[in-house]
Amino acid sequence: MQIIESLSSEERIFLQERLSSKPIQVTFDVCGGQPCIRSTRIPVWTPIAFRSTRSR
Repeated sequence: MQIIESLSSEERIFLQERLSSKPIQVTFDVCGGQPCIRSTRIPVWTPIAFRSTRSR
């Protein structure tokens, strides 16, 4: 959650672009094999948790 809040506007745009096409990638050596946003080390649960706290 704090990761996304700390992103600059350019980084948020980059993240949004990454999420728009085949966004999820699982690589054994990255984040312990947890699903991540493609070409990043941001676990999928991070933006999901961020979004769920924002909608309350």
